[in-house]
Amino acid sequence: MEKIVFLSHTPRNSIFKVGSFHLSNVLASRNFLVCYISAPLTLIHFFQFFIQKEKRKEILNRLKYIKIKQDSSGVYNHTPIFLFPLYPNKLGSFLYHKCNLNLNFTAYQLRKKEFRNVDRIFLDDLKLNKILPVFNFKKFIYRATDIYKSMNNDAVIFEEIEKKIILNADYIVVTSEPLRKIFKEEYNREALVLINGVNFSHFNEPKNKPEIFTKINVPSFIYVGSFDFRFDFEILDFFSTQTDIALILIGPSFDKGKLPTSNNIIYLGEINYSEIPAYLQHASAGILPLKVIEANHGRSPMKLYEFAAAGLPILSPKLREVERRNHNFVYIYDSVESLRKQMNKLFVEKENLQTQTIQEAKKYSWDSITNRILQYTQF
Repeated sequence: MEKIVFLSHTPRNSIFKVGSFHLSNVLASRNFLVCYISAPLTLIHFFQFFIQKEKRKEILNRLKYIKIKQDSSGVYNHTPIFLFPLYPNKLGSFLYHKCNLNLNFTAYQLRKKEFRNVDRIFLDDLKLNKILPVFNFKKFIYRATDIYKSMNNDAVIFEEIEKKIILNADYIVVTSEPLRKIFKEEYNREALVLINGVNFSHFNEPKNKPEIFTKINVPSFIYVGSFDFRFDFEILDFFSTQTDIALILIGPSFDKGKLPTSNNIIYLGEINYSEIPAYLQHASAGILPLKVIEANHGRSPMKLYEFAAAGLPILSPKLREVERRNHNFVYIYDSVESLRKQMNKLFVEKENLQTQTIQEAKKYSWDSITNRILQYTQF
């Protein structure tokens, strides 16, 4: 039986269900033996646990897998604990790579579970390159999901790590065309573009209307995701002035001072992945309120086809990868003026496009993406 390991930036039990989560689920359902190792916890996280209340739930979830355990999907999960984190500077890199200790003996645990010798390793987190020497593997696949050098204040360290990974990888899979272009131009490595897909039935199966919608009497746009430096908080000012529409925000806590005082912007906080489809299906449209910055041009937004599977048209800023896909259910804006214009167009066309939108989303199932990635990395 083939053994596959994922070294991923996001824990499987996170509220965010990323590509590695879905790929590992599909593979486990096909009777592959799958182990999923997420980004390490460090002593810094334990200090945060006592100082930052909003971090406690996330850290507790990650601590559930400091010992390798199999979850309900049949995937083995593990969270390594390191002494030092990887800070993006020379000292941080030296401490992380040369002076670090693995406090929960990951190598020993993997040997006990017979995951030291594996067939394929998929890596999407630069930090977990440190774990690679633990394994004997037949094929190493780097699955790049972001333009990492545009996401850090000191990108040099991450560029150096990524360069080593790219040179050592047997195969490279990327989630967007801008990423493929970067790898070809800067490293002369070919990569297969496999965009993030959708668990279609999860988002398409009809759900009951959440109570919040009984209080909304105008068309509602919805966003589900994080509120980090890539989120366009300035666009909230526009929504706060539009009394004929509402904006629903779902995701982890952030500085509420960034929210304008407005009755038509509704922040619901974190909501379990199992409940998200109900909110999407009963909203009027989706929106990707992302800044037009380099870090976003290379993204493959998970919500694009999740919104579409729920039947929603989508507003998006002018991002290279989103624009490249040229979906007629995605309405591109490049200014506040064009945003309102695209909103109006969306509402006129929505009903006629809904069936086509759902059928288009169905093409991007994680099953089909798994088939392609297995074929591309076959022995």
